[in-house]
Amino acid sequence: MLDVLWRMLPVTLSVMASPVAILAVLGMLQSSHPLLVNVCYLGGWVVATSGSLVFWLAVLSYFGISEAHTGSALATALHASISVLCFAGAVWSYRRARATLTRLAAARTLDEFAAAAPQLPGLVKDSVGYGARRSFVVGLGVFLLNPTNVSLVAATAIDLLNAHVSSVQVVGLSIGFVVAVSLPLALPVIAVTAGRRAPDRLITRVRGWVLRNNGFIRASMLLVVGFLQLTRAVTGGPP
Repeated sequence: MLDVLWRMLPVTLSVMASPVAILAVLGMLQSSHPLLVNVCYLGGWVVATSGSLVFWLAVLSYFGISEAHTGSALATALHASISVLCFAGAVWSYRRARATLTRLAAARTLDEFAAAAPQLPGLVKDSVGYGARRSFVVGLGVFLLNPTNVSLVAATAIDLLNAHVSSVQVVGLSIGFVVAVSLPLALPVIAVTAGRRAPDRLITRVRGWVLRNNGFIRASMLLVVGFLQLTRAVTGGPP
């Protein structure tokens, strides 16, 4: 059990650090109905995450993709594909974050600084005005339209299928994974439910910090996951 938890940890943290998902939540906190839209958004994210995990578990089980036999061609190909996606995502995240810092460092006036400041992704620019249905769809899309997230869930499915645990424990680990990757999006719901809505100034500051720094954090995590997946592709099993 402990072994599979350690193997799942870097993947779980990488999904939790998804910047677009966090930015959408911050925008929805400024909605006129923050609790409703955040609950619906969280619901979409949970459905997408759990559905993706169930899909990969079913598909991998059907095709018998396993590390039980060293050198399994299907398992090796899948690990290699996941590592490529993780490395590509890490490079993209790093280059985007570095470009942002370069523009900010070159700014000499307030106008230049404002122009250089990172802009919100198109998907979440209008999140303040989202309704319940659109928030749910965005929750689905933010996860499912990100190939890195989907590949990370595939890696988790492989870990679960090859874990030396009972079926009940696999279900428990799966639920724990979904809960963990949903936690960053659930915290605002808890805060709003408790009547503690963050002031707009604080939301703006947090959003700026995420835009400036989250890229470096996610890139580092994806590099770790990519390296682990590449190791497993080469050796045919856990590192």
